[in-house]
Amino acid sequence: MFKKLKRKFASYQEKKRLSNMFAAFDGLKTKHYPRGWNWIDRVYIEDFLEKNKKYICGDILEFKENLYATKFGHDIKTVDIVTHPSDINNKKAKYFMDISQLEKLPSEKYDCIICTQVLPFIYDYEQGIAGLHKLLKPGGHLLVSVPGLIALVATSEMQETGHFYGFSPQTMQRSFVKYFKNFSVSSYGNAKAAMLFVGFGDSELLPKEELLRESPDHIITVTILAEKE
Repeated sequence: MFKKLKRKFASYQEKKRLSNMFAAFDGLKTKHYPRGWNWIDRVYIEDFLEKNKKYICGDILEFKENLYATKFGHDIKTVDIVTHPSDINNKKAKYFMDISQLEKLPSEKYDCIICTQVLPFIYDYEQGIAGLHKLLKPGGHLLVSVPGLIALVATSEMQETGHFYGFSPQTMQRSFVKYFKNFSVSSYGNAKAAMLFVGFGDSELLPKEELLRESPDHIITVTILAEKE
């Protein structure tokens, strides 16, 4: 009897948390997502970077801010920041450019490039991949994440740069093989995580082992590790 009541109380608590979460978003008056939210796709991105942190070293290029290079890097020489030209007030950035504009990019400058959730904002995303290849030194490593087929985007980002794609692993496989010989593609997501993600779910609503359970039918994040020959 006690166990049954305990299960009911736990279920009530979870429903209440979900109700409060959706109520908070119903009352949200901003076009931006709330700061401090523990996004499910961020868990996936950080799991991918943690697994491949041995490559995050030397001269590093990261997008928008020095977030993951600091968190996962080692033996770092330099960290440069590249951002979209519309992000002109970004004081951390060294470059303000679209990586699909190949003629504007330096050649073979970086040992590691961390490119998380960038390619869907580039209309000619394959040229963006070509730009990343150009920026890498021979033997350098590229760590990429893109939203899968279940994706969310802030209205403000869509207005500033455009948001054009969600990707399948097959799309990334066919695109990367045009520029890299050595690369691997993986994906994250499952039914429970997808339901929460679509409902603006906080990752803390599910245990990490549940979040990381993979299902090819519910792809939230696609990741690519590539090495330039």
